[in-house]
Amino acid sequence: GSYRMEPAGAGSVASGRASIKSAAAGRTARATLEALSQVDAAAQIDIALPGLPASGSTAYISQLVRHNDSGSYATRVIVDSTGAANVELTRLDGWVAAPLKSVKLPFAVQAGVPLSVVTTISGASDKVSLSATVWKTGATKPAQPLLAASDSSASRIVRAGTVGVSVY
Repeated sequence: GSYRMEPAGAGSVASGRASIKSAAAGRTARATLEALSQVDAAAQIDIALPGLPASGSTAYISQLVRHNDSGSYATRVIVDSTGAANVELTRLDGWVAAPLKSVKLPFAVQAGVPLSVVTTISGASDKVSLSATVWKTGATKPAQPLLAASDSSASRIVRAGTVGVSVY
């Protein structure tokens, strides 16, 4: 299917590979797969930063699931200038993050070295369950997710949505 880039021109998809770039520090770029709409999903992406953030800065790479006009859920890999990273499961209400759970990534992120990210989401009526698995691409996928969380708040996203990725 085709991807919608926000803002237009923020990236491209060709031969199964996507490239997305934020226009400037403090700006978000997003690509969503518009033809897909699901409530329950398991999505996998491979991500790589061409370089680590500048000293004192942080990069946010988010794998979006159940993305719709109400918001989305995401696995966010939050990387600082040293390569130290946290992985966070969060609900995004528009552009505002409501973190559900966060853990430290057990290894450092390196410039140009890809990571694989799997996000699963299920449920809607009484709670939404999420899990995230992150590992170095090419290594054996861990048997258990790195973290799991649920959202039973009144703000949980219950409608179907698409998948995507954003970078900030």
